[in-house]
Amino acid sequence: MLTIEGAVAHPQTFSIADLQTQFQSHTIEASYANDERVATATYTGALLWDVVHLAQPSLNIKPDLMRVMARSADSFRCIVKWREIDPTADNKPILIGYLQNGQPLDTKYGPLRLIVPGDAQGVRYIRNLVSLTILNRRADDE
Repeated sequence: MLTIEGAVAHPQTFSIADLQTQFQSHTIEASYANDERVATATYTGALLWDVVHLAQPSLNIKPDLMRVMARSADSFRCIVKWREIDPTADNKPILIGYLQNGQPLDTKYGPLRLIVPGDAQGVRYIRNLVSLTILNRRADDE
């Protein structure tokens, strides 16, 4: 299950089946550093923008301050800047992946994984993704 919370009008919870049926699927090829080698795989999933948008984020007057914090089952976290996923800005195809090379993600990496194309070090490829928290300001602004 994936929860969407934080600065949103309608917190959401999605199963893998929900992500597969409620959102258009996208497939991308991504490469990143993985255990001292470069891993390349094809991932299929829902766009992060589409999923968080359904929760109706409370937009800040300064969208550059907004963030999406992704968290794994083991509490590892990363930040995606709002403008990275915003279609009016950088519009990166960041995915909430549920398939790798056409197969469901195995238990080591899934069932859901954040896929951030262009993150060559793979730091934001969150395994076992469980939640997304919308932040409408940077932590140091509070």
